[in-house]
Amino acid sequence: MTDYSKMTDEQVNEAIARIKGVGYGIEIINGRPMVATIDIGRYAELPRYTHDWRLAGELLEELGQSTPVELTRLHNLDKWGFGITGNEPDVYGSTPQRAICEAWLAWKEQR
Repeated sequence: MTDYSKMTDEQVNEAIARIKGVGYGIEIINGRPMVATIDIGRYAELPRYTHDWRLAGELLEELGQSTPVELTRLHNLDKWGFGITGNEPDVYGSTPQRAICEAWLAWKEQR
């Protein structure tokens, strides 16, 4: 399984956007991945799944449809843990949104 914890937020956002088929493809412009829009020649910023609660919430809802999951603050590690309810966390992130994103990517990789 891929170690998503070694990826930057931008790389995680790009990986999620590719899987979800956001926009009409992703192109590198001035060294940054951008999403091609319906307007030819126009580009938009990648969705910020790792920071935006609404976007992370959509991923969480999708994950939670297949199995009960929980997000836990681990004060001793200064991280957030995400996993199946009743088990130890499978994924740890620096923020709750980041933990959700890494868990979603791992879940998609296993499917």
